[in-house]
Amino acid sequence: MDANVVWDKPQSLAFLGVDMSQASHREAELAQRALARLSRRDRTMLLLRANGLAFREIAGLLGVAEPSVGPLLLRAQRRFFAALAHHEPVLMSPRNYASP
Repeated sequence: MDANVVWDKPQSLAFLGVDMSQASHREAELAQRALARLSRRDRTMLLLRANGLAFREIAGLLGVAEPSVGPLLLRAQRRFFAALAHHEPVLMSPRNYASP
């Protein structure tokens, strides 16, 4: 697993329905805190996908079966939104964002 994957693009959470190019500084900070609360695997999966990697590439990097990537990403997304809700329950609710 690549522990050096970073969130280097403001729009890189767009696939989660969170448009970081339109987010305030506070919202961006909350999203970064939520990512930090995730397990390394969840964070890495989300960031790899955010950086445009295909399921096959993610599977190879993480050593999981390709068919497992979709369900693992979905669970990581749910945990991401739960972590956002921990910091700001109303502002960062997934209901407040368009679906990707």
